[in-house]
Amino acid sequence: MATSARGCWRINPTCILHWRHWDEGYVLFDAASGLTHALNVIGAVCLETLAAGSRDEAELAAAVRHELDLGPDELSAGELHLLLARFDELGLAEPVSA
Repeated sequence: MATSARGCWRINPTCILHWRHWDEGYVLFDAASGLTHALNVIGAVCLETLAAGSRDEAELAAAVRHELDLGPDELSAGELHLLLARFDELGLAEPVSA
C-alpha cells in the first residue's frame, strides 16, 4: 500500500477492530485479517481518533497532542507520518484520495 504525502487518513474500512487496554499499553485485534497488534498510547489514540472520522495529518497530530496533553516536541509531524505509514503497511489505516 502506498502512503500519501501528508494528506488525509482514515481507518481501513475493511478492518474489524477489537481493543483491549492494560497498564502497559493496548492490544488491537483485527478480526478481518486475524492479526493482533501491540500499540503504545500514541498509536492507540491515533487509531481511535481516525476511527471517529478521516483527518489530515495536522488535524490528527493536534487531536492526539490534545488528548494526551503532549507538546509539539513530543509528537513531531515526521514521527506521526512514519506511524501512519506503518499503519498503512499493516492494513490498519490508509490515505484518502483527494
